[in-house]
Amino acid sequence: MFSAPAAAEVSGNIGVASQYIFRGVNFGDPQVSGGVDWAGEGGFYAGTWISSAGGEQEVDLYAGWANDTFDIGYLYYYFPETAVGTADAAEVYASAAFGPMSVGVAYAPSGFSNTDDDEYLYANVGLDFALSDKASLTLHAGMTELMGDAYTGDTTLMDYAVTFGFGDLYVMVSAIDYDSTLVITQLKNDPTFTVGYGWSFDDIF
Repeated sequence: MFSAPAAAEVSGNIGVASQYIFRGVNFGDPQVSGGVDWAGEGGFYAGTWISSAGGEQEVDLYAGWANDTFDIGYLYYYFPETAVGTADAAEVYASAAFGPMSVGVAYAPSGFSNTDDDEYLYANVGLDFALSDKASLTLHAGMTELMGDAYTGDTTLMDYAVTFGFGDLYVMVSAIDYDSTLVITQLKNDPTFTVGYGWSFDDIF
């Protein structure tokens, strides 16, 4: 969940993953990513996240509004140098936090398959546990429902993750689960390992 600060803040993040998992799909390629986020007064925020995996560069642009409980926003996925026919896509999303538990949903009226009628819905739940003043443990489960006629077979994808955070550093282990009749060639069930680091530019300057 995003917690709105009292004043404007700019932060950054970088990450390296053994594979790229997105909405229950594992593309099986190493991933390097990084992003910049701006959080302003009144709960408004915006940011960008850039990743390279599967022979493509991905640029995500997002903006929204959040407080200590709710988060709503818009996310656009842009592929400037498409190598495998991935289409640009967009989501509207919303989430809410209740103590250590958070729930969220994202809807894409048009997906990434570069075909008609490939909409999908993604829902997720998370549990956060504070282990100490700096250490935390987060459990995540998500479900993607491929709703359009462009998909065949079992159209439900699941993803799971366990994240250990210590200060600005985190380590995540994630995996997916799916029915083998689903026609998506990129699906792989190997676990994924991610290491990431985030910082505030206010701490640097």
